[in-house]
Amino acid sequence: PSMAVLLVAAAAACQLANAQLQHNHIQSGRLTTTTEPCPTVPAGVAYDQDVTPDVIFGTDTDNGAFTTDTSPDGVEVALRAKLRYDSNGEPQNIFNSDGNGTYSFSAGIAVPSGDPEWSWEWAVNTDVSDSSGKFVGDYDYLLEIDFDPSPATSFVSFDPINVPNADHAFGDNTTPNGGGIEAANATHYATLLATTNVAQQSWRHGFFDFLDTTGSDYTSAGVYTMRFTVLDKNTDCAVAQVEIAILAS
Repeated sequence: PSMAVLLVAAAAACQLANAQLQHNHIQSGRLTTTTEPCPTVPAGVAYDQDVTPDVIFGTDTDNGAFTTDTSPDGVEVALRAKLRYDSNGEPQNIFNSDGNGTYSFSAGIAVPSGDPEWSWEWAVNTDVSDSSGKFVGDYDYLLEIDFDPSPATSFVSFDPINVPNADHAFGDNTTPNGGGIEAANATHYATLLATTNVAQQSWRHGFFDFLDTTGSDYTSAGVYTMRFTVLDKNTDCAVAQVEIAILAS
């Protein structure tokens, strides 16, 4: 992905998340307003899943090994980790899923990136059954990236989607593998938010370490938690939420 686009998107999203989090708190794994509790949403978490319709970013990227949560009204949110840098510095379709929402990789710095060998990928489909008519822009989102290798967490948190522009892959339930559309500019990005129901991205911690204020070494051995939540725009209540842990050793 373009670093310039990523930095602009992250900075704008971080400002949005900071404002949002002043009015919200995490309670029992769900984002709720401080004045009104959210209704309980049945968990639809599943492991080692394909995402709908396929992996639509990149080329020759396999589906599968995602941890997913699908809401009763057909919102699917997903995360997985993958081997971003093999011994030759190349990405591989190797996900090292432990079958329970954890993914295991070697710790340390990968050459030539300066990042760990692992990265992570997120996906959201706001209408998996083509029945609700909901588009990506109809929801808010909260992506939480843990930089603390200890059992504790130190999250960089932001909405990665409702930003002026970003190089996500967009599509619908007919989009084939690698066939996602990337916005040409901010106007096109706004159109994609309003007309597509699938958004996906492949990222790594190194894109966002400038937002981490703790100075944690995310290349060291430890546990790194990732959480992705889809939020109702009107209530800030969670519609679907998925969490994974990356075990680096």
